[in-house]
Amino acid sequence: MKYFISPHNDDEALWGLKIIKIEKPTVIIVTHATTQGDNGYERTIESYKAMKKLGVSVMFLGIDEDKLTEELLYDKLSDLKAELVYCPELEGGHDHHDIVSRVCSQLFMVKYYKTYTKIEKTGERDFDRDILDCYKTQIDNPMTKHYFYEDNMGDRSNV
Repeated sequence: MKYFISPHNDDEALWGLKIIKIEKPTVIIVTHATTQGDNGYERTIESYKAMKKLGVSVMFLGIDEDKLTEELLYDKLSDLKAELVYCPELEGGHDHHDIVSRVCSQLFMVKYYKTYTKIEKTGERDFDRDILDCYKTQIDNPMTKHYFYEDNMGDRSNV
């Protein structure tokens, strides 16, 4: 079975949309949003709706963002049977992404995806926009909204 491991709700769409559209892995969202002033339930629903549009299953580990450690994530993922796991590349820029990268590389055969990269315009933008529009809390958030617009979207072809 193939899995796409997303550190946060929205990473799966921002950085993995092309992978998910083509490979159809089960998506695993690691954290439950607790640090941006909401309880994460809206973000969970947003991810669920977006992944449903893509026709893939999604699982939520529900780890509070401020409680994520390598040990805890290792325990949560260690029983997972996977032929291939997509996880963020170790980039040194975001602790949660790096924790996911280190743990996945210990447990699984992985393919890495990059985060915080630019995207070239493609003919699939309308479909992508439909998926990205599911993430209303992040689009409305001044800290994250810039990731959801054309000039700043992640490169979803970076397997």
